[in-house]
Amino acid sequence: MIDLNAFLLNGEAYTNRDKKMFLAGVEYCTIQHYLEVDKEPISRQIMNENVDRLMILCNKYGRTLNIERIDEDYSYLTIY
Repeated sequence: MIDLNAFLLNGEAYTNRDKKMFLAGVEYCTIQHYLEVDKEPISRQIMNENVDRLMILCNKYGRTLNIERIDEDYSYLTIY
C-alpha cells in the first residue's frame, strides 16, 4: 500500500479540499492500476468522492462491485 502521508500538500496555498482531492486522485489511480494488472478480488476503504468514478471504472473493466457506506467521508469497496 502506498503511504499517502508522503503526498500531503503542506502550505497555506492549499485548502483542505485541495488536499482531499489530491488524495482522491491517488486513490483512483491506485485502483485503476490494480484493475489493469490483476483479476483477483479487492476490498478496501475508499473516499466517498470516488464512488461514482469507481463504479464507471469497474464497468469499463467488466468487474462487479459492492460499496457499503461507512460515514459521510468513507465507504468500503469490494471489487469481484
